[in-house]
Amino acid sequence: MIISEGAVKARVPVVEKVSKEMEVFYNPVMKLNRDVSVLLLKVLGEERKKDKEFEGFRIGSPLAGTGIRECRFLVELDKGLLKEVHINDYSEDAVKLIKKNISLNEDKLNCHEIEVSCDESDKFLLDSCGYGYIDIDPFGTPNPFLDAAVKRIQREGILAVTATDTSALSGTYEDSCLRKYWARPMRNHLMHDVGLRILIRKVQLIGSQFEKSLVPIYSYSKDHYMRVFFLCQKQGKKAAAAIIKQHQYLHYCSKCLSINTSVSNNESCCKKQTIWAGPLWIGPLWDKKLAKNIAKTNTSWKHGQPKNQKFLDIIAAEAQENLIGFYPFNLARKLSKKTPKKKEELLKRKGVYPTHFESNAVKARDAKLLF
Repeated sequence: MIISEGAVKARVPVVEKVSKEMEVFYNPVMKLNRDVSVLLLKVLGEERKKDKEFEGFRIGSPLAGTGIRECRFLVELDKGLLKEVHINDYSEDAVKLIKKNISLNEDKLNCHEIEVSCDESDKFLLDSCGYGYIDIDPFGTPNPFLDAAVKRIQREGILAVTATDTSALSGTYEDSCLRKYWARPMRNHLMHDVGLRILIRKVQLIGSQFEKSLVPIYSYSKDHYMRVFFLCQKQGKKAAAAIIKQHQYLHYCSKCLSINTSVSNNESCCKKQTIWAGPLWIGPLWDKKLAKNIAKTNTSWKHGQPKNQKFLDIIAAEAQENLIGFYPFNLARKLSKKTPKKKEELLKRKGVYPTHFESNAVKARDAKLLF
């Protein structure tokens, strides 16, 4: 079947259920994932064009599937933003489909330095001289692909990582999270915020092994997956150590609703032990300027996606202050308070922000600002 997404056409397999058993993997639900990827590279690329030494992104995609994301890069990113695009998949059927999809859009390509290969993902990455953008978007955990990706991400490069094993990260299977991500999740309303921060820490720990500082510049949790874009900011022992210092435990008090972080996993509040998770990343989830520019660019861009705008605007507002956790309105009864009637009124208060994690919730410096 031929579909249209963004500015490209692509042949994709038709299946009743998306699974890792598909001969060529394609998930229509991940369209937002691809939309944001294109937007982020567009915003960063336009900013970097101001540097005369910038020659365009050199993109490495080891798990391309149908190649629809890479075709969108080739078509929707303006000339000068791409230097080379290397597309790979282990499946021979996928590689055939990738080539067909490139041909389908041949008259609109803004970069013709394209290589398509059929190789094991680690070999594809390790045989290269490195990339300015690497996309790790597997079915399930990204763990098997992180070592090679971190080794080959260049300084000031962007490493994009998706995890679809949210049942582990969000606390349904605590043992699985401990085993895969070396951290304890939290099974309550904070589970997706906690899971995202656990994922970030895991990738950063892999980075620290190779003395690379990986800073999240755009992150979110949506549907069945979590997505983080890392900037490989610095290299060296001191830079890696500075990242690790921002790995702590999150503590939540179910009585007074306080949310705190600590280097210890043994804390008390309201005369009882807190509910805790971690270790996890306690730093910002976004570069606030980038988040604002992504939302702004989507409204003016010729390939903008109107359905995404509300989501991107919420993240742009949420990014303005690094607040860990959030407060769903139904928690008011725990404080014997009335549930807030209008979210809009709350958001006018200083220190209160929307959150993409839950629609009926807000972020705040203190629960007392809300209830």
